[in-house]
Order: sequence, then C-alpha cells, then structure tokens
Amino acid sequence: MAQPLRTECGWMSGYRGAARAARRCRHEREASGTTMADYSATAREIGKAFRHRDLWLTLGSWDVRRMYRRSVLGPLWLTISAAVFVAGVGVLYGGLMRQTLEAFLPHVALGFVIWTFVSGSMLAGTQALIVEGAILKQVAIGPTVVLFRVLWRQILVTVHQLAVPAVILLAFQKWPTIEAAWVIPGVLLLICNVAWMTAFLAIAAARFRDIPPIVGSVLQIAFFMTPVIWLRNGLTSHHWVVDLNPFSHLIEIVRGPLLGTPGYLLSFWVCTAMAVAGCIITFVLFARSRDRLVYWL
Repeated sequence: MAQPLRTECGWMSGYRGAARAARRCRHEREASGTTMADYSATAREIGKAFRHRDLWLTLGSWDVRRMYRRSVLGPLWLTISAAVFVAGVGVLYGGLMRQTLEAFLPHVALGFVIWTFVSGSMLAGTQALIVEGAILKQVAIGPTVVLFRVLWRQILVTVHQLAVPAVILLAFQKWPTIEAAWVIPGVLLLICNVAWMTAFLAIAAARFRDIPPIVGSVLQIAFFMTPVIWLRNGLTSHHWVVDLNPFSHLIEIVRGPLLGTPGYLLSFWVCTAMAVAGCIITFVLFARSRDRLVYWL
C-alpha cells in the first residue's frame, strides 16, 4: 500500500488523494488571491527568459526563414511587398490629396512599416500561446519564451521592410537633422509598448477565444483612422481622431523625428504613460494567471 505524502496542500494518498489535494490547493490559492510569491515567481520567469535569449532569438529567426523556405528571393519578399504597397498607395493617394511625392511617400513608407510592426505583433500575440499550447504542456519552457519569440520575429520582419523608407529618404535627399536623435528612444519606447500589448493579448486570447477575431476587426478600422496613408493636416475637423488614437502616437514617436513634423514630443509623453501603465497591468495579469495559463490552452 502506498504511503501518504505530505504536500503544501495537505496529505495525499493515491490518485483520489492527489485530486482532492489539488482541488483544495486551487481553492486556497483562489481564496488568498495573488501573493508576493506569485509576483516574485513572475519576475524570475521573465529574467530566466532574458538569460535564455539564445533560444527565442534562434526560434524567431527560424520562423522568418521558414516563411519563405524554397523561394528564390526568400525574406526579400518582405521588402518587395512593402515597396509595392508604398509605391501604389503613395502615388494614388498623393494625387487624390494633391500632395507632392517628396512629402507624401516618406510619410506613407514610415507609417506603413511601423503600422505593420504594431498590428502584426498584436495579431501574432493573439495566437502565440494557442498555437504553442502543445509544446507548453509537454516541455518545461515558460510562456515568456514564446512571447519573446513572437516579438523578435516581428522585429526581423520590420528590419527587412525598413529598407523601403530608407531608400525613399535617400532618393528625396531628406538628410537627418539633430531631431533625428529622438528616433533611438522612440524605437525603444515603441518596442516596449508592443511587447506589453502582445503579452496582454496573448494571455487574454488564451482565456477568451473571441479575442483574435475582435482584434482583427478593430485593427481593420484602426488602419483607416490612423494617419498612415493620409496626413493629419488634411483634417478640417475631428482632430480628436488622431489625438485619442494610441496608434497615431506610436507611429509618430518614430516618424516625427525623422521627418521633422511638429507635435511628436506630445506623443512621447503619451507613449511613456502607455508603457508604464501597460507593463504594470500586464505584469499583474501574468502573475495572476501564470499557474492557470496552461489549462486554458
């Protein structure tokens, strides 16, 4: 006869005892709520993911190569597709809005690349944990590794697409000024915001499977309400569409310093507040759901 074992949730003997102990432990944890131990464990897991960055850096790079396996041009298709979109939309909408190509093409190119990074990361985040559910159930890796993998993959995709605005800026001889130094903190702030949004949506989508189609629908309309293919100064009224749009501020903290458009300092303050609030909320959410996350997949 098997000897009973003492656990942190009580004595357990056999399968029935283990099941009763597990239920009692779950009820006790739900009643006590999130403790400091949960927050400490979450912080350690994030730190562990940073220490094992070779894993998610390799997996993210492999994802990009796998997307274009056996194709002639490989990841260059990312650059080509972005160039085709920018050229087509830039020429067409530039003519409709009576804008010169010198002013409109850089605006569209930078806006499109940044928008693709933000929206692509959010969409990938809604599927990240769901797609990797089988691995998370069988292999001792934390969900943070999966989330960092998604973020790194989207960064690599964006790096390939950045060749398009770089060529356009050089073609129109738009040389960087001293204001362009703001691009460095702008990029870091952009990545920070995208990281917490990806993690938040990944956790929410694991619990509620309606999140992915909802996010997809919201991003469709948000694209047309964000100054990606149109200019803010073209609005004769309803400027609140831009002022209250978080995507507009995320784009402007990178595009504004490069093009010298006014008002990007306000976007820095808005994005900083978003990053602080978003990181805190996502960290608390992750700490509260970390132990139950695998059961949602």
